[in-house]
Amino acid sequence: MAGHANLTLRKTLAGSLTADELTRRARRLTFTVTRSDGTAVAVISGADMTVGTDPAQCSYTIQDLPVASESGTPYTYTVTETAHAAPAAVLYWRAAPPSTATRCSPRATRRRWPT
Repeated sequence: MAGHANLTLRKTLAGSLTADELTRRARRLTFTVTRSDGTAVAVISGADMTVGTDPAQCSYTIQDLPVASESGTPYTYTVTETAHAAPAAVLYWRAAPPSTATRCSPRATRRRWPT
């Protein structure tokens, strides 16, 4: 029987983003690992990946993948990355006004900003 090996996926996110923005971006990723015989062996969500000390780098290890078929034909593995669109709430973000107090009328009291 053929041997087994581990496959580690590593993703580095580029751009000048905060740690929270990097985490949100990574969660919107999906990785599909396909063996050369056409079998999808794993689908990994970015949320399942491990983030190291640098929030721009994450990884995931798949263990014990066969390196060849039972007849001895070597396998190759292909990783396909899919990015999912950002939620609409992020695309249409609106800033709050600079002050919650209304200054138009001396009788005006504090108003709440509509949510």
